[in-house]
Parts: sequence; C-alpha cells; structure tokens
Amino acid sequence: MSLVADKVTVRAGGCSLIHEISVEARPGELLAIMGPNGAGKSTLLHAMSGARQIAGGQVQLEGRNIQDWPADRLARQRAVLAQSVELHFPFTVREVVKLGRLPHGEAHLDVVDEAMQLVGLTGLSKRSYLTLSGGERQRVHLARALAQVWPTQDSGQRVLLLDEPTNNLDPRHQHEILSLAKQWAEGGAIVAAILHDWNLALRFADRAVILQRGEVAVPVQPVAQALTPEHLHAAFGLKLQALRDGGGATWITPA
Repeated sequence: MSLVADKVTVRAGGCSLIHEISVEARPGELLAIMGPNGAGKSTLLHAMSGARQIAGGQVQLEGRNIQDWPADRLARQRAVLAQSVELHFPFTVREVVKLGRLPHGEAHLDVVDEAMQLVGLTGLSKRSYLTLSGGERQRVHLARALAQVWPTQDSGQRVLLLDEPTNNLDPRHQHEILSLAKQWAEGGAIVAAILHDWNLALRFADRAVILQRGEVAVPVQPVAQALTPEHLHAAFGLKLQALRDGGGATWITPA
C-alpha cells in the first residue's frame, strides 16, 4: 500500500535533475523530504505524484506502476499541494476549494466546507481569492488538496504530497498545518512533505530523507536518525548542534 520511488531518474535539457533516487512513503507516516535548494526535492515529489515524466526507474502506488493508473482514479486518491499556484480569476475561497472535488463529480460536496473549517477558512469562504494574503492563499490550496482526497467509504488509499506547505505561513499556522498533515497520516494516508525547517521536521515527521545534488545523501530513516548535526552539516555546510529541552525534545541549533 506504499508509494515507492525505485531508482527514479528525471532528466531535462540533457541533464539529470535527480538520479536513481529510491524513497518509500508509507501509510500512517509523515515523510519529510529535505535538502538544500536545487537538491531535487520538488522534482522527486512531482515524479512520485505521477505528474512528472521519468527517464529511468519507476514509481509504484499499491504495487502498481503509477503511470498505469487510470487518470480519474488517481486524481481521486492523490492530491498535490504545489510550491506556488497561479490563479488569476476572482473565484471565492469556497469556489477554489471546491475545485478539489472535480474528480468526484457532485459526490460529497459537504467535504468542501469541512476542509475549509479544518484549515481555518470558514470566515473567508465568500472572499475573493485575489484579495487574500500569501499565507491565506496557501491555506486555500491546502484545503483544496484535502477536499480532493477526503476520506469516504470508496476513497481507497489516500496520498497527500505537499511541496513546502509552510511557505508564507506564520509560526502558528506552520504548526497547525503540519499538525494537520500529521493527523492525516495517522488516519492512514500516505503523506510526504518538502520541509526546510529541521526543527519542524523533528517535531512532526516520522521519517526523513535528505537529498543533495539530485541524489540521496541520507536515505529514508527515522527522523531523529536522519536529521543529525553531522548529516545536516554534510548537506548544508553549517556547523550545528543538537540540544534537548526539559521535555526530551531535540532541537537543532547553530553550534
């Protein structure tokens, strides 16, 4: 039931953007995908979604090549929150979130309001999307993705892929959104998120992988084992240290 990238290579313009990357995202866990800018994180995420053409290897969902899935069925089970979404029409917030239900037709439209409530948008439902702040727009698109893969009796395995979901969000909403992603995973969904904040990853992720220059620098493993000062120094070139607070939580800070 996992989402597996097996030796996936993506090329563009004669260059490899990612090379033979193997990653497994499991139901019930939040997988953090980390690495410096240009490491190939977004390329990997979109390859795993089935939206990006790959030059080698394969991506499997539930043991089946994702390219062999019927497009309509995949759209009902897999949603992607992109790093940036361009939308220039004066739709209301509710209309944008409702776009997530398009693969389902008119079924379960009550999900739209539930998704908005979950991300704190109920009071903005009639506002024009174009009048929102960057953080509010990010929450609208998260609600749209949640509405797309909202659990129903016939929904099957749900997959939620998040490309920098905390982008443009203040600290409170960063924690709320990642707490929501964690709950989604604990409910049985496959959730993978590109994150840049090591401490948020340590707080919310179950496992993590670190990419560097289009390859796996630190393979998928429990988050506390993946995000050590040594591993992060090798990937980012920063001298770091791990500290423990009174509650036993680990924090990564500059040394």
